[in-house]
Amino acid sequence: MKKFKRIKIVKRILLYLGVVTLVLFCLFPFLWMISSSFKTTFELYGTPPTYYPHKFTLASYIELFKGTFFVRWFINTSMVAVGTTLLCILVASVAAYSLTRYKYPGRAGFANFILVVYMFPPILLAIPLYLLVINWRIADTRWALILTYIANALPYSLWLLRAFFQTIPIELEDAAMIDGASRWRVIRSIVMPLALPGVIATSVFAIITSWNEYLFAMLFISSEWKKTIPVGLTGFITAHEDRWDLIFSGSVMASIPVLIFFIYIQKFLIEAWGAGGVKG
Repeated sequence: MKKFKRIKIVKRILLYLGVVTLVLFCLFPFLWMISSSFKTTFELYGTPPTYYPHKFTLASYIELFKGTFFVRWFINTSMVAVGTTLLCILVASVAAYSLTRYKYPGRAGFANFILVVYMFPPILLAIPLYLLVINWRIADTRWALILTYIANALPYSLWLLRAFFQTIPIELEDAAMIDGASRWRVIRSIVMPLALPGVIATSVFAIITSWNEYLFAMLFISSEWKKTIPVGLTGFITAHEDRWDLIFSGSVMASIPVLIFFIYIQKFLIEAWGAGGVKG
């Protein structure tokens, strides 16, 4: 009996050590980025490298905000990410509800085709989308990025919301409509609250996709004033100089809003999961 308990304790210790090791391995790049953003230029490029700043400085952050267009890049990225997420959720919700509540020919095939479209890498869509952006005369505008990001995120968002709508019993809607509720009232008061976990999960996917996107932002935006953060930060790497201090500090500042967003929506996601249960 004691031997069995010892083996169980050893297994648990090994499990915890493995989890801690994996977490540290995943967090190390992020921690290194934060640490390097507070180092002096001499310490940042010195050898051997240091794991933490021996002389703490905010010089890179001051130069980032005063000597670059980072604030403008941040505003552009935020507007594009929020616009993409809201429109993507709206379109995906309407389409997913249609696929799960209305019967028409080709419904299942259309749903499967949407997921197949998402399998193609974005680089294959670069030339067709670029031609559309030029023909629509929206090049070098935020709308070029918003519409492109919606096209990129919509297939998976629709598929994800479709799966959540399928878990909502249609009998609840029928009962509400028998009691006199309109279709819009049913969707607003019953369907969407129960599908809130899916909406939140889809919004996370959409905002991350648009916040970190680089390829289309590089192709469609040429003005320095209209660039997003990923494209703007790569401008610090040139043929003559690599400003890693600005890249590290800019990356830290770009990560903070996403981290705050995750922390903020956690409680809503947990509450939505709890409220989404349907008692039989």
